[in-house]
Amino acid sequence: MKTSNRLVRLAVLQALACASGLVLAAPDKASADPARASHVSATFRLDTPLLRFLRRLPGMRTAKNLAPRISRNIIGAMRRPLPDRPQWPADLRERIIALVREYAGMFLRFYGKAVDYWQLN
Repeated sequence: MKTSNRLVRLAVLQALACASGLVLAAPDKASADPARASHVSATFRLDTPLLRFLRRLPGMRTAKNLAPRISRNIIGAMRRPLPDRPQWPADLRERIIALVREYAGMFLRFYGKAVDYWQLN
């Protein structure tokens, strides 16, 4: 049980770290209002292997700075969207929520939020 608790704590901390990173990456879409849930990464796109290779070539940064609009359009076309969010089976989702609920409550109480702030139902 200790191992699974430790893993759950680690998962919660990683999720919180990712969430704060998303807030920093897209502050205009971030909201502290739980009623206004937004999927910040809905418009985010990933670099393809070709694009990662091209970014390493000497002079690419200079070329990008010389023609920012053209390079933005080309780079945008070479990116791929994020895959859809995974759909969890209902029983697994309930089990995970039951494991995380206590730690999420402790975290929320520490920051002065209501325990049901995230509505984990």
